[in-house]
Amino acid sequence: MIPVAASVSTYATDAVLGLIQGAVYGLLAMGVVVIYRTTRTLNLAQGGMATLGAFTYIALRERGVPTPVAVVAVVAIGAAAGLGIGQLIGWPLRRANATVKLVSSLGVLLVVQSLVGIIFGNVPRSAPPLVSPDSITALGITVPVDGLVVLAVAAASAALLHRLLTSTRLGLHMRAVAADPEVAALQGVNVRLVTAGSWMLGVAIALGGGILLGPVLRTVAPFLLTLIALQALGATLLGRIDSLSGALAGGLILGELVTFAQELFPGTQGTGDIAVFLFILAVLLLQRRGGLVVERA
Repeated sequence: MIPVAASVSTYATDAVLGLIQGAVYGLLAMGVVVIYRTTRTLNLAQGGMATLGAFTYIALRERGVPTPVAVVAVVAIGAAAGLGIGQLIGWPLRRANATVKLVSSLGVLLVVQSLVGIIFGNVPRSAPPLVSPDSITALGITVPVDGLVVLAVAAASAALLHRLLTSTRLGLHMRAVAADPEVAALQGVNVRLVTAGSWMLGVAIALGGGILLGPVLRTVAPFLLTLIALQALGATLLGRIDSLSGALAGGLILGELVTFAQELFPGTQGTGDIAVFLFILAVLLLQRRGGLVVERA
């Protein structure tokens, strides 16, 4: 039997919290789309990268590093890691089939997850606040201040990412490489540099998303955080792994579904995972019937 919520304000609060969590899902999903659109590689390592970002940020903050400096450092580490992955794996496997690319990203996930355990240990850690541990209440809706900051940062990042890929020379080159690398090379596009750039951008987004997941979850654990971040892969399906707007919309829907599932069935383990599975199943069935099409953007 499905329990009845205590009040309308509870539902309203859950809706806002779901929007915050969904914004992070959407941002992580957009990072997956960035890499896929250029390299046709579904990056399963996104969850591990988010975990690395979260734990690196926590370690820096625990050592007294100011929040802005820690954020910039983590994103820079992500860009450097993305460059390395793009050069060592992405470029050599550019002509490999989809299965080989998928397995290679799984290998990266295992390596990153092991490194997180070696460097930071497997003990859950408390995420420090981004701005303030306090909450604000308006119209009966109570929302943590950090949650609003996360929502604002995710929204701004999504807007900048969309503009970067649709209105800049880099975005034009990435679309050209995705359409036909050989033709793009003949037109003077440095395909290797664009490929490395897409990995840098996608992985930097993943590590930055890991920072934002911390205030949402409060306490982070390596393997659990990886599984939660991997849920963002489900959001990419709404746009067939090729649409930034579809990934963002899918992330927002997932955030709401997971939040309300946990509210309606408190104390029941796995309700969020079930909600993600049902979302993925519904999207795949609708796409198969031709009833769900999200334009690439």
